[in-house]
Amino acid sequence: MNCSEARSVWMLYVDSEGDPALHLRVTEHLSGCTACAAWFAAQGEMEDGIRACMAAEASDDAMWNRVLAKAGVLPQPGFRPLSLLVIGTTALAAVVLLVLFVGWHWTSWFAEPPTVAQDAADMHRRWLRGDVPLDFASTSELAVDRYFKANAPFKVHCPPRSNVKFTVQGAAILRITDDLKAGFIVGRVDATPVSILVLDRAALSAFPRDKARLSEDAHLHGHDGDLKTAAKIVGDNIVVVVGRSSPKTLETLLDAYGSYH
Repeated sequence: MNCSEARSVWMLYVDSEGDPALHLRVTEHLSGCTACAAWFAAQGEMEDGIRACMAAEASDDAMWNRVLAKAGVLPQPGFRPLSLLVIGTTALAAVVLLVLFVGWHWTSWFAEPPTVAQDAADMHRRWLRGDVPLDFASTSELAVDRYFKANAPFKVHCPPRSNVKFTVQGAAILRITDDLKAGFIVGRVDATPVSILVLDRAALSAFPRDKARLSEDAHLHGHDGDLKTAAKIVGDNIVVVVGRSSPKTLETLLDAYGSYH
């Protein structure tokens, strides 16, 4: 499960709805993704705030008079306090319902969609935990290149070579969403695990937050928890390098991707 899938089922998760397998997948994702764990916590705080407002005692007539006065709607002579209280309580209920409605639709309306780097970091963590099996294990860059040529649904170039201290270990074709697949290359720089997520350049439309930021001319550096990322458009690919190596090392690997095609 990636970040976008986990956040899309937030309401089912917090309300203990859906099947147990879904809850297990979300829990496993949250245990390894600090960004989503913080996001889920923020949603929980919002829910707690709404419940606190609903549980608060009803306000008195004087408060509603002040509210109406500020709004420029003064009570008419002979206006009965009971009527004012009913109108005030109704208005308060309407506000609470509006807040609840916004809260229920928070994930689809206001939650920012994940970036390709966040999905790449999620895949890296899952690989480190052993949750992402490799389709092809090899320490040969050329053998990995042949694997992608035979199996990838789009063009994936050769991984970085050993002259930039990258030792390839294998590759896989991963499913990011039902309609989106990616090439996944894993290896090490010295003793540090590094992975490379490769998508078809046309997949950029699935990551609206990246459209204006990714380019062929500049590296986009970031971090996700304890992981660092470097991303760039390389020819017909979107490429993200992930690991705990220095940003300069990740940048070097990114520039070496597909450099001998």
